[in-house]
Amino acid sequence: RWTSHAVESREFGKRRLALTSSGPGVLRTDSSIVVHDKLFRMLVIRNEQMRAIEALRLQEFEGRACAHLRKSFPTQCESLDQDGVAAFVRYGVDRARAIGFESEFDILRFLNLVMVFGYEVEQQDWVREILDHEGYEPCTKMDLLTETGMLREEGALDEA
Repeated sequence: RWTSHAVESREFGKRRLALTSSGPGVLRTDSSIVVHDKLFRMLVIRNEQMRAIEALRLQEFEGRACAHLRKSFPTQCESLDQDGVAAFVRYGVDRARAIGFESEFDILRFLNLVMVFGYEVEQQDWVREILDHEGYEPCTKMDLLTETGMLREEGALDEA
C-alpha cells in the first residue's frame, strides 16, 4: 500500500516519485497526477487530461445549476432563454470563484444570492462585511450570507 509521504523514491519516466507504504494514494507531479494502489499499479493522469475532466465537470455543474435556477426562480428566469440562463450561471461561477468560493454547494448558493439581490450583490455593505472578514472560511462566509440574505428577504433585517 502506498501514500504520498517520502520513504522510498522510484524512477518513473523522467520524474522521481516519493512513495511510502501505508495505503492507496495520489501523488502530484509538475505535469501529472499518479494514482496508485497496494499492487503498485499506476494510473497517470496528465494535466491536459485533468483540465478536460474539470471542463466536463464544470459543464455538468452548469447544467444542474441552470435547472435549479429555472425551478427555484421561474419568474426571474422567464425573461432569459436557455442560453441566457447558462450565461448567467457562467458569470456567477466566475464571480463566486474570484471571491473565493470553490465548492459547488457554495457556488450554487452564491448564484441564489445574485438571483435574489442582483448582479452586484457582493458590493452591498452587508455582503461586503461578511466577505471581508478574514477569520471565516469560505463555507462559513456563505452560511452567513445565506442566513442574512434570507432574513433580509423576509424583512426581518433593516436594508441599511
